[in-house]
Amino acid sequence: MKKSIHGSCISLLIILSGCNDNMPSSASGDSDALPPPSSPTATPPSSPISCQTLSFAKTSDVNALPGGIWHGELVHCDGRVNADFVTAFVTEDGRFRIDAGDNHLLSGSIRVDGDTFDGNGVDFAATGTEYFSGPTTSLFVLGSVKERSELDGRWGTEWGSYGYFSFQYGEIAYNKPSSLEALAGVWPSIYNDYNAGVDSVDGVWTIEPDGQFNGQDEKGCLHSGQFALIDDRYSLLEVELKIQGCDLAGSYTGLAYHEELADWWDEAITLSVDDGQRALRILLLL
Repeated sequence: MKKSIHGSCISLLIILSGCNDNMPSSASGDSDALPPPSSPTATPPSSPISCQTLSFAKTSDVNALPGGIWHGELVHCDGRVNADFVTAFVTEDGRFRIDAGDNHLLSGSIRVDGDTFDGNGVDFAATGTEYFSGPTTSLFVLGSVKERSELDGRWGTEWGSYGYFSFQYGEIAYNKPSSLEALAGVWPSIYNDYNAGVDSVDGVWTIEPDGQFNGQDEKGCLHSGQFALIDDRYSLLEVELKIQGCDLAGSYTGLAYHEELADWWDEAITLSVDDGQRALRILLLL
């Protein structure tokens, strides 16, 4: 039997990422709001690296597989607030999205060389602030990977922000076969932008067995799009999302995964998408 919340039962939380300056905007919200769901694998590890770790030594010529749902911490070495309980989505071909939880998203692609990697991408900064270049800035990452175990690295941006991350593999979240049919259903939803402190907005998403979906919320946002399989042995999915009729309007792309949860809710679909200028994190909670 599914758990019930507010009599209904399935929920959507959507967190908007915008831009970031030298300091992130502080989150505000309703103290009576329900806590976010906790993944059974989302415990930050004790970090083996520090702000002084400048390089990672290659110890194997066999390329490790980087794919996984990874949980841990992202540290800022320039005085900004660190982020615990960070989630990283990484595909087997090296595409990554690191959702820092403070509306700070790192997105790009890595190249694996043995048990080390390097890559580049885009840093989407936090809501309400900007880099000198605007809402995004260029990103580089480098680090080491222990296949299906640990992912550690450094990150830096064009405008001088830098830090490190330390993640552990989420076996329960990633090592789960994906199926579009498993997503099918009608999902009553709650919309909440924690940083802006706005009230929840009730809505609903309908996902079809082929992965197509449509939705609407009381803010006037119309959602439509498509989930697609990447590798049906694992939980990661590709997603395209179009939003119309509100200030979030745009065409977004990104990654998603479907998992079972340990408490509060039974299962969730977590999406991380962006339209090139801003990022959204969306949770469908059942």
